[in-house]
Amino acid sequence: MAADGAAPALADSFGRRSVPDFLSAVQEALRRGNFVGAQRQLREVASTAEPGFCHFALRALLELEASQEKSPQAVALLADLGAASDVQGGPKAQQLALGAEGEEVVTRLAGMPGHLKTVVKVVEAWRACAAPVLLAAETREALARAVRREALGELGAAADPTSATGHVAAAFALTAMPWLLVEAASREVLAAVDDGSRDDVAEKLAARLSRDVQIFFVERRRSSERLKAAARAAKALGLEGEFPTLDLEYRTKALENALRHNVREAAVGLTLGEPRLYRQCVEGLLCIEEAVLGLELAGAWSVELSADVRNAATAAVGASAGRYLAPPEAFQIHVVDTEAAAHDMGRALLACPGAILGFDAEWTSQGSPPCLLQVSTLEAAFLVDLPALGSSEALAGALEGAFCEPRIVKVGFGGFEDLGKIGGGFPRLARACGVAPNRPGARDNGVVDLQQLEVERRVKEEGASKKHAREKLSLSSLAEQFLGLPLDKSLQLCDWGRRPISAAQARYAALDAYAPAKIYAQAFAAAPP
Repeated sequence: MAADGAAPALADSFGRRSVPDFLSAVQEALRRGNFVGAQRQLREVASTAEPGFCHFALRALLELEASQEKSPQAVALLADLGAASDVQGGPKAQQLALGAEGEEVVTRLAGMPGHLKTVVKVVEAWRACAAPVLLAAETREALARAVRREALGELGAAADPTSATGHVAAAFALTAMPWLLVEAASREVLAAVDDGSRDDVAEKLAARLSRDVQIFFVERRRSSERLKAAARAAKALGLEGEFPTLDLEYRTKALENALRHNVREAAVGLTLGEPRLYRQCVEGLLCIEEAVLGLELAGAWSVELSADVRNAATAAVGASAGRYLAPPEAFQIHVVDTEAAAHDMGRALLACPGAILGFDAEWTSQGSPPCLLQVSTLEAAFLVDLPALGSSEALAGALEGAFCEPRIVKVGFGGFEDLGKIGGGFPRLARACGVAPNRPGARDNGVVDLQQLEVERRVKEEGASKKHAREKLSLSSLAEQFLGLPLDKSLQLCDWGRRPISAAQARYAALDAYAPAKIYAQAFAAAPP
């Protein structure tokens, strides 16, 4: 039977003012249907019952919370009911008073450790959170004591002052009723909540408090060396004017730590967009033997290096060159940043219907549209400036000619994702990039995902599970496996939004598209679809 069958029992138990029977009817409604159905039934009964139903439901809630029975769904049903059905105009009425009976329930619930969230839900449902005048002084005082008790373990209560649950409940209450405590007490509660376990909760609470408390909040994080959290809070709260150097302090400290632990990805990410850190980052990268990336960024960021430092870094780059894959000697690299160049690329890509093309893309940062598309044959690579040509009819036509031609095999590593991001970032190119494979690794208009092909090969030939087949699988590892040398990924993190791209960037980008084509031609071209 659906929850509808519980309605008569709810109405009857209210008519007899029997709290135990009413709670049994609520539980039965939940058992017979889902939460939403039970909620609908409760509200329908409330809308037709004689006055006093919602206050009666509050008394039932108090009894339920005081009992040993754990029924969070029943508690939520009763706490969220509010008084909408007691007042003409329903839930859109102006403000709904709890009245003496409702405030007594709120006061008693507030005195019970561990039930503060339920109390706040009741006050919110009765729309009494908006201003202090909507609650009696005694009720406000009871709520204030409960907040301090849950956050600070005060007043001899059994609450654990280190309890994360208590902190969250206190923050929930004060966020809903920021007027509840005087400023000094609000600071104490905020400090207790902001223990590093739930930064999101603390920041949401701080946003509801006064500007002076917000400044205290950021300064407290700063003084306790939680610089990343402090900088994030200052930005979210609009306090960058009060803390003009805080973001730089955070980045400087984090950059030192990243370089100390040889984490180049973090080092470059922290430095992007902050010119005051360019030199520190470049010099640090050179110190941890990231010569290729250090020299590239020095050029991109106009960081002057002494002759000795530059010569040593250049020598290190030269010494490492033979350890990585290089393109063929006659290999050509073309930058495509005009419509004329796009037309030329289109003709070159269509010159051989049975050709194999490799492709890849580069980004400036995660979440941003790709800024470079690389397409390569086995003889030449084309580096497409997407910000310059992403809306170009000429580029769209050139790409559609190749990428919609099933006789031309297009090979990427994670290529379906790359094409999806390009199509999403540049709608004019969506048709060329609109690949929706029927299964991983399947050819669709001749598009092949090298990553998935290798996973399938390892599963079939080596008996590996799919999980193990994906382990340590990268384009560089496949280049080493099938072509004899890995790819140098040093420039993966450089500034791909810079124009013009450097010769080193052009070589890196070209190889990222050439390698998939070469690997496929050598290892997979003869494999059945």
